[in-house]
Amino acid sequence: MSHRLATLGDTVYLWFAANDTNGSGNDGATPVYDVRLGGAAANAAPVLSGAASLLSHANYPAGAHEVAIAATVGNGFALGETYAVFCALTADGQNPTGFVGSFTLGSGGSGANTVTSTIDDGSNPLESASVRYSKGAESYVQQTNASGQCTHSLDNGTWTVAITLAGYAFTQTTLVVDGNKTPTHSMSLLTITPSADPAATTVYWVVKGKDRTTVGAGQARMDLRILTPPTDNGFAWSDQEDDSAVSDANGICQFLNVPKGSTVQARLGEGSWQITEIPLAAGATYPAGEVIGKV
Repeated sequence: MSHRLATLGDTVYLWFAANDTNGSGNDGATPVYDVRLGGAAANAAPVLSGAASLLSHANYPAGAHEVAIAATVGNGFALGETYAVFCALTADGQNPTGFVGSFTLGSGGSGANTVTSTIDDGSNPLESASVRYSKGAESYVQQTNASGQCTHSLDNGTWTVAITLAGYAFTQTTLVVDGNKTPTHSMSLLTITPSADPAATTVYWVVKGKDRTTVGAGQARMDLRILTPPTDNGFAWSDQEDDSAVSDANGICQFLNVPKGSTVQARLGEGSWQITEIPLAAGATYPAGEVIGKV
């Protein structure tokens, strides 16, 4: 599932589809969603819960639903936080649940200086990189466009710069803002060991601490468990067989030879398990996103 960047006050739209026990689309009944604050205690209540909308036009397949989340302060959302969205409904007398997606709430700031950042890999611009400038309690994040650029409005001061993009690494740095600025920051392509088996992939996460700083080598451990493997590719997995990985110098935890089309759950340290679906169309490597929590 993809991770999105939104602005506090936006309505965030996400989608999911439901099937019956035979694998065919099914509208189901009582579709609901819950929004979790990333890094909150495992027993923390959802920030927001609500009903998903069934897409009823004849052109949509059975079971297609839309989730609309009003990410406002009044609904309990906060600037700079990351949220995960889960769904559930009733179909064929069962109550399947799923992970819909995640999003981070950002802002470009309201300071007097315009900071136009260009993000590249050393030569080519990088689109959809999340660029965060932080100073004290202030933290503003924007996403780069097709030209690898984004704009912040920042007051004078020394700002910490953190940049994230799936498949790339960036070493946190600082920028002194004393007027309009046009900095260029370069990211490094991550080294992920691809799976040699065409029916499997290497699944990896970027691990960050609760301060959203990427961890270093050996600073974090993740566990992975296969929940529902494919039935036609020769893999034999037990749901009690866990694999573990520690972070590398770029904060990456990677798991080799995970069956494509499987559903897995992973956790950071002793945190709660989170579910991820591995697409059948995944390549030799599959970026599962970021995981933020206590390390």
